[in-house]
Amino acid sequence: AQLITAVITQGAASFRAANSDEVLAIRAFRLAYDLSIRFDDQKRAAFSLNNLARVLRRSGRYEEALIECEKGLAIARMNDDKESLAFLFTTIGDVQIELGNTLKAQEALSQSLSLREATGNKTAIAETAFSLGRLEYQQGEYDRSFARFDRVLRLREEALKETPTDKNLIYRLAQTHNNIGILHNERGDYAQALSHFEKARALVQNSGREIENLLLNFGGVYEKQGNPELAIQYYQNDFDLNQKANNKAAMAQSLINIGLFYHTQKDFDRALDVLGQALKLSEEIKQKDLRSKAHNLSGAVHFSRKNYAEALKQFEQSLKLREEINDREGVADTSHYLALVFAEQGDWARAADLAERATTLAQQIGKPELFWRINSTAGRIYLALNQPEKAQAAWRQAIATIEGLRDKVAGGESESQTFFENKTAPYLALAELLLAQNKTATALDYAERAKARVLLDVLQDGKRNLSKALTPVEQEQERRLNNELVSLNTQLYSERARSQPNPTRLATLSVHLEKARIAGEDFRTRLYAAHPELKVRRGEAKTLTLDEAAGLLPDEKTALLNYVVTLERVQLFLLTKAKDGSAKLRVYPLTIKRETLTAKVEQFRGQLAGRDARFGKLAQELYALLLKPAQAELPPQAKLMIVPDGPLWELPFQALLTAQGRYLLEDHVIAYAPSLTVLREMMKASQGKENSPATQSLFAIGDPALGKGIPEHTKSLMALSAGSLEQLPEARTQVEALQKFYDANRSKVFTGAAAEEATVKAEAGKFNVLHFAAHGVLNDRSPLYSYIVLAQPEGVPAADSPKQTTEDGLLEAWEIMQMDLHADLVVLSACETARGRVGAGEGMIGLTWALFVAGVPTTVVSQWSVRADKTADLMVEFHRLLQKPGARNASPSRPAAEWTKAEALQQAALKILRNGQFRHPFYWAGFVLVGQPR
Repeated sequence: AQLITAVITQGAASFRAANSDEVLAIRAFRLAYDLSIRFDDQKRAAFSLNNLARVLRRSGRYEEALIECEKGLAIARMNDDKESLAFLFTTIGDVQIELGNTLKAQEALSQSLSLREATGNKTAIAETAFSLGRLEYQQGEYDRSFARFDRVLRLREEALKETPTDKNLIYRLAQTHNNIGILHNERGDYAQALSHFEKARALVQNSGREIENLLLNFGGVYEKQGNPELAIQYYQNDFDLNQKANNKAAMAQSLINIGLFYHTQKDFDRALDVLGQALKLSEEIKQKDLRSKAHNLSGAVHFSRKNYAEALKQFEQSLKLREEINDREGVADTSHYLALVFAEQGDWARAADLAERATTLAQQIGKPELFWRINSTAGRIYLALNQPEKAQAAWRQAIATIEGLRDKVAGGESESQTFFENKTAPYLALAELLLAQNKTATALDYAERAKARVLLDVLQDGKRNLSKALTPVEQEQERRLNNELVSLNTQLYSERARSQPNPTRLATLSVHLEKARIAGEDFRTRLYAAHPELKVRRGEAKTLTLDEAAGLLPDEKTALLNYVVTLERVQLFLLTKAKDGSAKLRVYPLTIKRETLTAKVEQFRGQLAGRDARFGKLAQELYALLLKPAQAELPPQAKLMIVPDGPLWELPFQALLTAQGRYLLEDHVIAYAPSLTVLREMMKASQGKENSPATQSLFAIGDPALGKGIPEHTKSLMALSAGSLEQLPEARTQVEALQKFYDANRSKVFTGAAAEEATVKAEAGKFNVLHFAAHGVLNDRSPLYSYIVLAQPEGVPAADSPKQTTEDGLLEAWEIMQMDLHADLVVLSACETARGRVGAGEGMIGLTWALFVAGVPTTVVSQWSVRADKTADLMVEFHRLLQKPGARNASPSRPAAEWTKAEALQQAALKILRNGQFRHPFYWAGFVLVGQPR
């Protein structure tokens, strides 16, 4: 008996090791069985066969596993060994789950649970109940699965209290948290999902074992929240672990998720290659669930390529497999894809049948992510079938589901923004349908609900302050991560500044910096899951009503232009003030596709930024397209508040040419806003500040020291900053000139080496007006890593430095978001500070957006690199006018407080324009005011 036990123990150790040796485990369990038969030890013979079957299952050798289980059942039955029978039935159930034989799995597991309930053994009951929970999850029975896992969690926690050092029990508890996290992920509660995954990760560190696909589950949350760069790191790490353990089923699942990443990135060739590997593995191990997933995603890739015949073939194969294994979630998903294929082929009736089947299943299993997508598609199908009421109902259901999901995002403002980016389609589709029904006010409501939602949340409910909630251990981890970023940023900056930088070192540092950024994002996101007290409960969005719009129109000389850009057209919502004081709303459909508009805007902006004299034709064409249809309703010399959308965020409206050959800025004061609702909230927030009699105070940064021995920057950095990075003597002169317009006792100006990042973070929150005359570097790929270049540190700080104040001299957008600013106005007198990445549903994500999150209602920023001397002239004039509005503005019909900031910027730009030498818009049209214009 001791010999058999020793061999079984060796097999178990080999199986459970971090680097699982399945070959050795199989040999050990076969030997244990042979010894048990030789010594007539029937109980250990059945136990050895059960363990052997479990290893074979892990190896994907399901039929062999079932044969060994049947041998074990025969022995256990002959000896009336109820304990062994329960073990074997559980293993049979697990194998049948993998094979997709749900009825056989249900039967085996039910028998096992009945036997174990009779014994009262908590550990044994939990094991079988866990398997039943897995089966119910695969069948889409989420409520039953939740209840089952909740019971398992309590049983395993109670058992662990009795034997707290039992590593196997610790591992089982981790498994339970992992599966509960998966269920929360399916329900769209990403914060709860990450919380349980974190608990699972912490537990397995003490168990000495890895949970299959745990890293994959982390990645899945990040993928759904719109952070694929972070997700792929987890997917790849998960695959590497599974490959090391030779776990073919887990490897196939990792490959499927990696294929999903490549599909999202539109790298279709790599996606199909990876999915082909996943399909081959899943066929080797005869795993129907994984095969169905690989076929389904392959179909999605072919669908994206408009290869509908091959997509249909793949989807039909997937659907057949999913119906065989009773995978209701999978059937809903594939039915949705088939509906999309038939819709593209114009077979609307067939598409509607499939969409209705998918909707019913998604609702039954409680899968909100799938439910809103299917309803979004169903609305389009019903509209094509001339069933507008059904289309409207479908889109309203999609929107209601999205609104519920928004409250469950794990992370802060940036995570909420990326989550919402791909979910605006049903809002805009419903707005268009309502417009077709002449329900313009309701259409405006839905158009507004699709814009700047994160900024609206911040303004209505406040910003979440993560730093105050951190434990000492978390603070230390955050410090180390930040110091690593500082060290790498500084090293990269220094290397680029060399006259002959080392390309190998540049590449290595860039890779390390990207990894450090991803690690930081991962850490911050998981902190929100670990601190549920940070969760702000969002009420229903209080979007702008027509009555409230009147409050944004101080007089009949003001117009609000709200653009909505969809794939096929542009809608312009124009709001002006009627004589009775109410808001008058008109809508103009503009016939241009998004793709065409994007190309024209990019070309026009490029012409202005490059001082191309041929810009006039496009300037007139874009005016005729975007403004002329509403020209009759625009009051002469009106103040225009423009809410751009999509590519229009890159359009300098101020440089458009009217039919009379005048620039739009010559006839109109112009300001921009992320949405009309956000503008309303900004005006509310600033009312108290406007009424304050205190003299404004200025905090200004000019010409920060760029370090010793840097005559010029290399082309690699020039490509990022759209210009050479040199000292800016004009910027120093600029900020020094501004001092005379502000109270000297309450203002501070920092130049050269004194213009430090630490100073900005410590002091900026105390001032009314912030002005940065420094280089700005745009990061197109990751806009929240765009930065303002401040005074550079003398040395490279160590990543493990104990100093909490170590800074790299690069004030990045994500750092600005964490600041608590109280300024009425921030001026970024730097290159391309108005630019970033246009995020659907939120606008231009970059430095301006970060400042809004930090608490600033108005920014003045640039759309291209403007000549330094003209920037200085414009900025000095802007501040001069800003501080002396009374005499220029005051009249009975023109309150001095209205639109002072926007008018000051207009007049400063016109002063340069009227100098004939600098009439080209390059010199004067680069700066725009975004936010509260007063």
